[in-house]
Amino acid sequence: MATGDIFLEKLDREYMLKFSDISLDFEENTVKTNEKKINLKIESIGTYNPDKEIFAIKIEGTEREIAIPLSDAPNFKKNQSKIVVTAIKTTTDGKSKISDVKITDPNTKKVYDFGDLETKEN
Repeated sequence: MATGDIFLEKLDREYMLKFSDISLDFEENTVKTNEKKINLKIESIGTYNPDKEIFAIKIEGTEREIAIPLSDAPNFKKNQSKIVVTAIKTTTDGKSKISDVKITDPNTKKVYDFGDLETKEN
């Protein structure tokens, strides 16, 4: 075998070893993500502030002030059990994030944005 052939064979082997190392690194560093739409419940609705037209609403331990028009406020609180809360739950490597939380009043068909919730370890 000529010196040039030995060199090329050695180069091919080194290239394949490097390539397999890169391939293994990629597989080890692949992030597993799962995303699904979920329903949540309102834990509590505070006292309505007619001056600011807001309710303090608590979902999954997070409380936020949500603007609800004065005309909708009495029925909103009265129909709390019928209100639909949806969100997107994304799980990545054992950590869950609940985002895009929406509160929908089925009577008025109005949708209120609650925002994202904190990331939690599973």
